[in-house]
Amino acid sequence: MNVSSATGNFYAQLAAVLNSDQSRSVVLCGNVYDLYEHGTDYVPLIPYLCEKSKTKGIIRLVYELNGPIRNLDNTERLRNAWIAWKAGLDYNTLLIKDMQKRRGGGEIERLGREFDQLLIEAIGNPTVALETLRQLTICSRSAHLNDSLLILIEAADMLLPAGNGDIASLNDRQLRRISIVQDWFSDPGFLNGSDSVVLVAESPSLIHPRIARLPQVLPVEIPSPTTEDRL
Repeated sequence: MNVSSATGNFYAQLAAVLNSDQSRSVVLCGNVYDLYEHGTDYVPLIPYLCEKSKTKGIIRLVYELNGPIRNLDNTERLRNAWIAWKAGLDYNTLLIKDMQKRRGGGEIERLGREFDQLLIEAIGNPTVALETLRQLTICSRSAHLNDSLLILIEAADMLLPAGNGDIASLNDRQLRRISIVQDWFSDPGFLNGSDSVVLVAESPSLIHPRIARLPQVLPVEIPSPTTEDRL
């Protein structure tokens, strides 16, 4: 298990990369399956990152295999921003329009259901999850959300497998996911924005080179603890 100095070093490096705008997309690699000291307990990497990254002005989203997209902060704020972005109207303006209708749920209710459904449809469907997360970063750059997104994606090597290094050995769903992330990370709007994505994988080489070798994708390595640390 990593001691606090070791975990602090890798997290400080990760924070420095994101806060200095060196990159908006990072592969967190190395000793990713260990436990990490948090207070008086040791926790897996994703819970550790979730606790360490809690910051005002940041909405943290987590996507884990076989799970939904989890919003750790202000779900309602992001939901309202999505509704306003999709409707092309300020949320308060949209609310007034809906209130003027005598019957029916109105646009807010319809788009709200769509937002909730997308988060649920991510369960067991990583292609939908990645496209939804990409869309959320586009929404974040609109005038409807003042917060930045920090997106944590576990097991990126399973979502975006390297295969043989080409595309011939991949199935259609894998190809679609690689295409989504390649377009996402190469989008000038994302590159110049304030949202960040952290892909977790044991090695960048396990992620398809069309993603891992993008010049804007930087690796941050978690070192293995020394024998002294383990003792």
